[in-house]
Parts: sequence; C-alpha cells; structure tokens
Amino acid sequence: MLNNQHLYEKVLEMRQQDLRLEMENQQLLAQLPKRLHMGRRAAGKLGLLLVKYGMWLKQLEHPQVVIED
Repeated sequence: MLNNQHLYEKVLEMRQQDLRLEMENQQLLAQLPKRLHMGRRAAGKLGLLLVKYGMWLKQLEHPQVVIED
C-alpha cells in the first residue's frame, strides 16, 4: 500500500507541475502581442536611424559648396 501511495503522490506532483507550466505558457502567450509591438517599434527606430545615417554619409560625400559673390 505504501508503494501505491507514493506512486499516487508522484502522479499528483507531476500533474501540478504540468498545470504550472501550462499557466506560464498561457501568460507568455498573453504577452506576445505586446512583445511583437515592441519589436516592431524598435525595428522602426533602427530603420529611421539608418536612414538618417545614410543621409549624413551622403552629405559628407557631396559637401555643399557655398558660392560667395
């Protein structure tokens, strides 16, 4: 009888662990759209930074000449 009780406790422990993992997965899935939005925002800011950097490089490549009268 002791072996059956030990086995039953082990099964309960494993089931509780499964439920905890499932809850954690549900929480992560609930946060997923927020994380995707943050990633898109970061990618947009990086893109803007690269465009500004490219414009700066073009200005260095072709300096504006000021003509004085």
